[in-house]
Amino acid sequence: MKEILHVMRLDFISASSTAITVIILLALIAIPAALLFNPFAGILVLELVPIIVIGPLQVFDGKYGNRLHGILPVHRKNITRGRFAMYAAFFLCIQMLVAVLSTGAVFADLNELLPLETLSALQEQQYAFETKTLPELIIMCAMVSICFWMMFSFFEMSGQIFGRENEMKIFLISCIAVIGLFVAVMTLTNAGILPYFQIPELPTTIPGAIRFLVIGDIAAMLLCTAFSEITAHIVAKREI
Repeated sequence: MKEILHVMRLDFISASSTAITVIILLALIAIPAALLFNPFAGILVLELVPIIVIGPLQVFDGKYGNRLHGILPVHRKNITRGRFAMYAAFFLCIQMLVAVLSTGAVFADLNELLPLETLSALQEQQYAFETKTLPELIIMCAMVSICFWMMFSFFEMSGQIFGRENEMKIFLISCIAVIGLFVAVMTLTNAGILPYFQIPELPTTIPGAIRFLVIGDIAAMLLCTAFSEITAHIVAKREI
């Protein structure tokens, strides 16, 4: 565990050193936007923070990462596990920040401090500050965050196994495969071969939204762990 924490710390320092200015700028945009104008917009901006951090980290890793990690007294498998653990920590922290920001935006009513002219112009967005929208905010936070989390975890796995230079090819192949699977399922469903799948209704209460978030995070954590162990096993075996 200590080795994984060392790797997470090194990755965080490497990433934040190149992205700290952009992170501060996004925070200065997201927090006022969420509290004063529209919580949905603020959340979407804040969800970009992990992307700004992880993107440069993967580029850095492709150029210098193996050389830099090589000086750490840690096992190769734990280097890989540390990277995936840092992804999980980033996205879970962002989810907590977004949940706090959403709750504050809904209950603080700071948008009432805006001039009357501005409030009139934003009248159609006032629904976003109603208490009933808080479950929607939590669910949207969970869905956006988990999608980005799984996307970057998949890229990390494919990049370490097949090489960073092949990530775009793998991305395109994966998109084509997903689209092809979706079209095939829809075709078979319309032909009556497969039964219709009805998407369950999303929760409309705060406890239900929190359960949705927790279940989604548990599923994402299990999938991220699977990606981590598969990658660690293949990469470590290759270097023996």
